[in-house]
Amino acid sequence: MTAAAERRARGAAGGAANGAANGAANGAAAVRALQLLGRWQRAAAGHLAFAAGCACGFAGAVDLSDMDDLVIDYLARRFAGEAAIAAFVATAAGPAPGSLRALLRALAATPAALAPAAADALLAAIEVSVASVEAQHQR
Repeated sequence: MTAAAERRARGAAGGAANGAANGAANGAAAVRALQLLGRWQRAAAGHLAFAAGCACGFAGAVDLSDMDDLVIDYLARRFAGEAAIAAFVATAAGPAPGSLRALLRALAATPAALAPAAADALLAAIEVSVASVEAQHQR
């Protein structure tokens, strides 16, 4: 085998390894998106109290399903300078008001729509929002 042929063979093997790594990363992103979707749905089944203690039946409670558009708006602003993520959020979340559930379902169904690092950044931002709502919900 010539030196050029050996380099091509090594390059093809490296490309296959990178493809496998991206596939694993995409699978991990899909699983993480589904986990966040479950957490958000559990949180959204409740309410968020705006006073000390629980505000069940009180006008100070907010239905968390109404917060979807606030989280989507935050994500749109947060990733405005990152075209691929901003476009994915705008498309996957649906028309305004956007749906975090739709965004997470789209990310779980098509994790390869974003580069692994971009999917990780988006999921990390969503996780912070979900954790914040969960923490407030448990008070």
